[in-house]
Order: sequence, then C-alpha cells, then structure tokens
Amino acid sequence: MVDFSCSNCGAAFRLPDDKAGKTAKCPKCGAAIRIPSPEAEETPSADSAQAATDPQSPESTPRQGAPVVGRRDPARRRRKPRQRAVTWVLVGLAALVVAGIVIGLSVHAGKRAKPPPAATAPQPGEPVTPPTPPPASQPTPPVEPPTPPQPPQPTYEPIYGLPGQATEHYVLYSSAAAELKADIAMRLEHMHARYSRDMADVFTSSNEKAKVFFIGNEQTYAAAGGEALGTFRGDNDAVGPRLLLRNPGNLVYIEITSLMQHEGWHQFCWSHVRQYAPIWLDEGLAIYYQFGIWTGDMTICGGIHSVYFDMLADGVSKNHIKPLDELLAISDEDWRRWQSAEGFWAPYMQSWSVIQFLRHADDGAHKHLLDEYIADIAAGADTTGSARAIADMQDRWS
Repeated sequence: MVDFSCSNCGAAFRLPDDKAGKTAKCPKCGAAIRIPSPEAEETPSADSAQAATDPQSPESTPRQGAPVVGRRDPARRRRKPRQRAVTWVLVGLAALVVAGIVIGLSVHAGKRAKPPPAATAPQPGEPVTPPTPPPASQPTPPVEPPTPPQPPQPTYEPIYGLPGQATEHYVLYSSAAAELKADIAMRLEHMHARYSRDMADVFTSSNEKAKVFFIGNEQTYAAAGGEALGTFRGDNDAVGPRLLLRNPGNLVYIEITSLMQHEGWHQFCWSHVRQYAPIWLDEGLAIYYQFGIWTGDMTICGGIHSVYFDMLADGVSKNHIKPLDELLAISDEDWRRWQSAEGFWAPYMQSWSVIQFLRHADDGAHKHLLDEYIADIAAGADTTGSARAIADMQDRWS
C-alpha cells in the first residue's frame, strides 16, 4: 500500500501499490495529486533543493526499505498557499499580543484612577449615610517674613497704667511698641549678665524681679518719680525700688541706653550686693558701665570715651582732682560739695578713672585690689587695709 497526502490541502490517502506513479484528483480539494511509489522517501535530501524538486534526479529515487508511515510528497515544499496562510496566522498572533498589551495598560491605568463607586439607593429602613466630601486641596502656605523678637505676654498688674511684662530678672512696665520693649528687655538682661559676672564673688541672688519703667508720657514719668531721662529710686513706697527711663520717642538709643546701663548698675547693686557702697565706687562703676558699647548681642565695657577723657584731662589741668586716699573716704555730702565747687562731672570723672585704671591698667595687674575692696564692702568688713592698697597706687594712677 502507498500512504501519501494531498500536496494542496494535506488530506491523507492510502492506495494500492499499482496506483503508484499515476496522477489522480484529490476528492477533497480537487487538486491534481501524483501518487508516489511505495519506496519514496518522506523528505528530500537537504544537500540539494534542486534534487528535491526534480523527479528525474537520482536523489529523488526512493531508498529501499525506507518506512512508509508519515511519508510526504516532496512537492509539499513548494506549497505557497499554505506558507501564506501561516504568515497571516503569525501576523494575527502578533496583532493579538499587541492588543493584549494595550488593553492591559489601559486596565492598570483605570485601577490607579478608579472612580468612586456609584451610589445606590438605600433600602427601606436602612440608615442613610451622607457621602464623604473629597478632601480639600491644601494650598501652599505663603512664606512669612521673619518677625522681630517679642517680649513675654503681660503677667503683672499694671502700675501707673502701664502693663507689666516679665523677663528672666525684670518686670518691664511700658506701653511702647512691642519691638521697642523687646529690645529694651534684651539689653537689660545682657547688662544683668555682665553685672553678675563682674560681681560673681559678692553676688547675692534674689527671687524678686526688679521693676523697670519705660514711660513716654511726661506727666506719668514725673508721677513715678522720674528725673531727667533716667534715674534709679530706692524708695520703700508701694511701688518699691525701681529703674525709671524716659521714652522721648525717636531719641532713644545713645543717651537712653547709656542711662539704662548707668542706672541699671545702681539697681543691681541695691538688689544683689545689698550693702551700702561708698559713693565714689558706686558712681565710678556706673560710669564704667555707662560707657559700655552695645553690639546687638553683648555689651563691651572698658572703652575710654573721648569726651569724658577730655573732661578728666581738663579737671587735672585745673587741679580739680583729689588724692586717692581722700577720694576713697569721701562722704555723700562731700561729694555734693565737690560738685558745687568744681562742676557736676568732676567727681564722676575721677571715680571712673580709678575704676578704669584698676581693672585694665598694666594688663589688669591691679584688678585684684579692686576685687578685694569690693569683697570687704559686701561682707560688711573693715575696708581700711584694702582701701590703703588702692591709695598706694597714687603715683602709678596719676
């Protein structure tokens, strides 16, 4: 028997051997079919495509004893209609793959931006839940300019009609602008730190905050006991000891700051040294701190103001200067007589010059003399010895 198939539609047939070599019509597709001999090979040799298509070629001669199951006509390799069908199938498959990718991306994008489910009508007796509104968009907050430092909020009852605002060591009573009060408060605290550092050996702490009044109204300032542009009053009245500063408006920072540092020392000495200081020492230190230069975050002391230096030189030239032993022993009444005779500033200038000398002359070599003298005063001890040590510096000072 000869097994073969139609070279056009692939239909399989089995015919007797005597039909081999004849041409027949495919009952399925009608194509002409050449019936191969029983010994024909299943596929042509790969060595020559020409031999596979030439029936007269020796290579097309069937091999003896070759199996016949599954044999195909070599002419099938020339089936162009089938090749075109395969090509279209591949093209179709590629199109399906591309379409699948596009659909998959669309579904994924739809999941990322899935719309909220449609609302359904509530069943009878079912509570109605109001829809949740979408979250409001959060606008970008505007960039705010930096604000100046603000003093603490008022925590003390007003005095003289002025609200009190507390700092670490003071209560500042004022109706001035917040920025100005903040600046005054900062300067006060820096000066307090400087006083405390210089008087560390004799400093006595206090739980009571010192009162400071910064007053713009002239009548209110006078009623509080203010004099000139600044003064410290150690009164034991209902208000108590207080530093009074006049707020003249725009004229603040040179003269008012100097007075605040000067009178602030008197207040500090009253509150934290707590012993009566000789007037030359008290006023000499007040002038020393008054000359301090405020930098914005600290006060630098020890500089020599040219105007006051000229005043001191003028006093020396006119012989208005007292020997050091007389200066250290001067009383409050003699101080005022000195002012009346030689001018208001003469005692201040000499007292400041002695403080400046003891603290800074010869790279501070004499500072211990002043410290020992202040320690004796703070302890209530006899100052004869420490005062004599300072008076012995007469030649070096002059």
